[in-house]
Amino acid sequence: MSYDEPPETAAPSELTTPPARITSGTIIGCLGILCVFAMPVLLFLPVETWGAPTWLILLAPLLAFGIVTLGGWLLWLVPASRVPRSDDPLRPLTASGEPPLLERPATARNRVSLGIVIALLACGALGYIVAAFGLIGSSSVLIGIALAGLAGICLALFVALVSGGYVPPPAWRWVRAPIQQKGSRSSWPLLLGGLALLAWALTISVFYGYWWGALGAGLLVVGGVAAAPLARRLPWRGGSGR
Repeated sequence: MSYDEPPETAAPSELTTPPARITSGTIIGCLGILCVFAMPVLLFLPVETWGAPTWLILLAPLLAFGIVTLGGWLLWLVPASRVPRSDDPLRPLTASGEPPLLERPATARNRVSLGIVIALLACGALGYIVAAFGLIGSSSVLIGIALAGLAGICLALFVALVSGGYVPPPAWRWVRAPIQQKGSRSSWPLLLGGLALLAWALTISVFYGYWWGALGAGLLVVGGVAAAPLARRLPWRGGSGR
């Protein structure tokens, strides 16, 4: 080869980066972000200035907190960009970096737990119906938001007990839980649902001028900010409970 000739260059395929791919995790993450961004739009809709009925005025914030709950759950399901590995034979991980699941038939205790969850969700829905349609007269709003708020608190506490292994997980036919942990975290979407009910009750109480609503909303925000770093440090991801 002559010294005047340019050196050989690498093939174009070696210099270009691989094209980006749209995976299921990307789609789930985008949907979760859209749900989170849709929350303030629904929450601050001026429906009361449009002459809307009471049930629609109360439904807008309920949809807002419901859709942000859905968005948070979808973002929780997005797989991590870095798959963890484990060399500990007592704590194995699957190829996707998640603890292996143990599947067993549901017992009567699991069905009772499922019944409790359904009853609490029904109480939350009943609280909205009572407040929205004035089924108990002038005190309908107060009783309705109290019923929904208590249902949300009880649901969140119940899911916390399930995650700690103190209460069997709700299930009808099959129970799936990580083999290394006492409790199951597959019911964490229910925790978000309970917090959504509580947030709705506090928001409506502020809208109707109850002082304890603002106090409760502030405590809920502070608690959420304090719990966020702890949730990010959890070694197990909610996607394995699907």
